[in-house]
Amino acid sequence: IISVTIMLHAIRRLRKPGKSLHQRRSRLVNTGTLYKFRVMDTNSYQTYCQQSNLQDEFYKEIIQNEWEATEAKDHIYKGETQDVNYQTSYEPVEDDLSEPYQGDNINWYNENQKLEMNDEEDIYLDSPENIPRDMLSRQIALEKKALNREMDIYVKSVNNVISIGRGAELGRVTKITVYWFQILLNELNKYLSNNDISLQTLELIELINTEKVVVLALHEIVGTMLQNSNTDISTSSLLKAIGESLRLEYLYTSLPKDSQRRFQVIYGASINIKNMVFFHKGNPPNDFPSEIYEEISQILLDLLIQVACFEHEDRIYPVFHKIFNGKSVKMDPIYNMKLNDTIMETDTIESSVRHFPTIITPKPWAHPNSGGYYLYNVPILRASSFETQIVPLHREHDSLNIIYEALNVLGSTSWKINKFIHKVMNDLWDNGGGLGEIPYTHDIPIPVPGLEGKTKEWWKMVRENTKKNYNNYSLKCDFLLKMEVANMFLDEECIYFPHNMDFRGRVYPIPPHLNHMGSDISRGLLCFSKKEPLGKQGLWWLKVQIGNMQGMDKKTFDERVEFVEKNIDLVFDSVDNPFDGKRWWLESEDCWQCLAACNELAKALRSPVPEEYMCDLPVHQDGTCNGLQHYAALGGDVQGAKSVNVSPSDSPQDVYSVVCNIAIARIKIEADNGVKIAQLVLPKMKRKIVKQTVMTSVYGVTFIGARKQIENALKDQFPDFPDDKLFDATWYISSKTFDAMKEMFSGARNIMEWLAACARTISKENLLVNWVTPLGLPVSQPYRKGRKDDSVQTVLHDIITTEQRYLPSNSRRQSSAFPPNYVHSLDSTHMLLTAIESYNRGITFASVHDSYWTHAGNVDILSEILREQFYKLHSQPLLEQLLENWKNSYPHIDFPPVPQRGDLDLATVKESKYFFS
Repeated sequence: IISVTIMLHAIRRLRKPGKSLHQRRSRLVNTGTLYKFRVMDTNSYQTYCQQSNLQDEFYKEIIQNEWEATEAKDHIYKGETQDVNYQTSYEPVEDDLSEPYQGDNINWYNENQKLEMNDEEDIYLDSPENIPRDMLSRQIALEKKALNREMDIYVKSVNNVISIGRGAELGRVTKITVYWFQILLNELNKYLSNNDISLQTLELIELINTEKVVVLALHEIVGTMLQNSNTDISTSSLLKAIGESLRLEYLYTSLPKDSQRRFQVIYGASINIKNMVFFHKGNPPNDFPSEIYEEISQILLDLLIQVACFEHEDRIYPVFHKIFNGKSVKMDPIYNMKLNDTIMETDTIESSVRHFPTIITPKPWAHPNSGGYYLYNVPILRASSFETQIVPLHREHDSLNIIYEALNVLGSTSWKINKFIHKVMNDLWDNGGGLGEIPYTHDIPIPVPGLEGKTKEWWKMVRENTKKNYNNYSLKCDFLLKMEVANMFLDEECIYFPHNMDFRGRVYPIPPHLNHMGSDISRGLLCFSKKEPLGKQGLWWLKVQIGNMQGMDKKTFDERVEFVEKNIDLVFDSVDNPFDGKRWWLESEDCWQCLAACNELAKALRSPVPEEYMCDLPVHQDGTCNGLQHYAALGGDVQGAKSVNVSPSDSPQDVYSVVCNIAIARIKIEADNGVKIAQLVLPKMKRKIVKQTVMTSVYGVTFIGARKQIENALKDQFPDFPDDKLFDATWYISSKTFDAMKEMFSGARNIMEWLAACARTISKENLLVNWVTPLGLPVSQPYRKGRKDDSVQTVLHDIITTEQRYLPSNSRRQSSAFPPNYVHSLDSTHMLLTAIESYNRGITFASVHDSYWTHAGNVDILSEILREQFYKLHSQPLLEQLLENWKNSYPHIDFPPVPQRGDLDLATVKESKYFFS
């Protein structure tokens, strides 16, 4: 009676003459002891609805509008539940309706969610004085455009997922359902133990698996509730949805393992009960009565309503309410609003924003969360673990100045769009594409069956053409994204690429679609905005660049220059008639970069004084299998150093050819002895067959991975190679390649094995492998092992039920990944040191990991710098420092000693002209 009196009093207060419920908004206030309008628990609320005969209309109109109050936007659900008392009251107030709630508006999310946006006035005050205010304003507008575009895509994607009832699979919702999972699982086990359950019900739950039953119910209930978040759901339809999901899982479980995999492949995204019955050829196994599915569904729904709760204003409240005498279920409006706000939190969106290049110098890095862009903060580290990667980074913030400096140098390199290449690409696209990695603008037609009908060969051709069309569509999307960015910045005098790092310290440009680390198309579209005179040596290096692009990179410098001079007519023809001429530039693997270099050389030679020509083309200096160069320096490996040009030589050493020749010698011996497989592969052995395997051996490629690489290369070079012999042949070639590498790189192999052994020792203690790079960056390998008990797999879902930080260390992956990751941290250190010194020496610098770029006239200066920095880096006792760091971090672990170092005189690297070439 008291409750009804209070509620009716509230109705009278709210229903003033001339004002409808929808013309009023109420403000959420915490009154403590006031009884204006109290949210009741579920039972009291249902009693009130029945007694007052309001049939939930009051709740629908008043409460739903309450959540639209401005203050309610600040109460973001965090997914945590605490044992506290919950009490909320509502005081109706006159509110200005001139600014309606903009829940679906991108700008509303921009202003009110958790995105850490910087105040524009502060940006203007803090920006360098040499940046004009109008340019800064344009930059801020660009950043807003990128964010709003991403926000629009994100909101549409989320709404699409929710609209098909799969909202429970959204990342932020999954965190909540995982929290409920363990609670609901415990309650279900208690219920089954303490209640009289039919044998059929218990049998079905056991056949499906209790954990799967809970996951299926959670996803159906939460997904359906999000799909119908503004209305109540009839209990019968909810039970039917859960029951169908359970039946689908039962029928899937009854299939043999190979049939389960085949079903997943065939139906993919269209898995449903209809297709499952069809897959069973219309005769599913002995099924359970629908009443059994309904009984299990009812149990799960009732238990979830009991256990699912949330905290708000110091009190716990149920998430779901039964209304209309249990005939319908409704999500609590407060929770509904908070859940939707949580899904739309912009810190999720921020991490996936596809940024544009900047038109002013990027914001200098001075903190792990501040740099690159001006309007809002971008993290310096592309991390996967907050506790093990982000926290140590912030802890070591004061010692990261040299890393900040290097990233600022890389970001300060100014670029522009190469208008000549841009025009050629546009012309090619307008004429149908299909050359120089530009995809076709049209699809390959599907063949029409011949007189013999739809034969096996016809179906094979259909599949091949369909696959080619899918691939071509993907390539078209990628190309058009690049061209969209190029078109946006075509007339800009300068553009810049802010950089950040992965967890190993390797550096990447932040803008994804168009940057100098992209494909040949991206690199061809870009050139330095600053021009430098070629000089005599610059003209020479420009010819070397073209020689490199034309596959002469294993010849001496003089031979490369001579090759270009002999083909100078083809250089001019490529520039003057890129499509109608002899198309010499298309013979290059990097054809667009080759055409850009030909254009610069042609313009220089046609100028009055070629040495005075102002050139803006980046000229490259590339390492020779750079990972092995670092291993050779670490181990003092004389033979290894010579094979990868760390030691001086009169001509460049080709490590891939050397390995291939060793393998060929071994294969020839067996072929002469009558080994059939050796006789089959011997004529096919060439450098390109083993190149990728040798290149990735330093990065931990496995034998299985190497076999697949060699298989792809063999099919690419010899399309007619018999399929029935392919596996045996690639297995054989892989084994001989690995034997050749062991013979050639014994020093590198010893270092790799020592690094892997130390990492294995650490990870077997259930610890992650950590180290600090020579520049002071703390590194932690994030690899953990998901146990069978930590995940639940159903036909539709694969749910991790344990937070990543609580999973055990993956010893196998920690040990196999550490050697390449450690070497990556060293090659990044070398590059960053080179960037800083290049800046100090006044030359432009850019890099693609182990490929260093500068103006043609400054290549000799860069060559000197990069050799000096490599010597400086490896003159330190790096392995000894690593071991000492581990002993301090893991004092209870006994580590093997550092392998004995060889006799390499590292100072000779300064005289090795082919070290980077």
